[in-house]
Amino acid sequence: SPNGFTLSEASGTVGSAPGVISTAAAFVNGSGNYLQNIHPFFPVASPLSIAFWFNGLASSGGGTIYSQNDGVTDYQILAIGGGEIVWNGHITSLGLLDNVWYHIAITNDGGLSRVYLNSVFSDINANTPLFGGDRVFIGSDATFSMTVPQGLIDMAGFWTKVLTADEIAILYNSGLGKEFPFA
Repeated sequence: SPNGFTLSEASGTVGSAPGVISTAAAFVNGSGNYLQNIHPFFPVASPLSIAFWFNGLASSGGGTIYSQNDGVTDYQILAIGGGEIVWNGHITSLGLLDNVWYHIAITNDGGLSRVYLNSVFSDINANTPLFGGDRVFIGSDATFSMTVPQGLIDMAGFWTKVLTADEIAILYNSGLGKEFPFA
């Protein structure tokens, strides 16, 4: 990820498989395997942007893709299930299908969250994110009550700025993906 943000296995063994750009993390639903940041701790203030590729069981089941927390309480939750993306309790219905690669980007400027699917603006939500934890989990929430939906996550990136629509389009790269060209 840009800004030197590094994830490592925190529980069990996260598998791997070919991704859009590189080797993707492979999760099995209910396995309890997840990734967590080790160093440096992620900043806990706005603005914030998250972008990643997902391929898996998006139309059924469900689970946490991303959670920012203090080890006890979840402050940011991004989940996929039922063909929808849920970001801090706001549901964006996108008709996601199983086993299709999707590029998902979410930005928050401290008051408005924007959701992009395959570089196309899909939804806006007026919510103030609850910042409070400097630990980031990929594949679980702090209470481990939801695990990641079965599938692959490739090129998860985190920024302490609001990515522009043009920057998100560069990352999507007409469906071919692109490594992080900016910090």
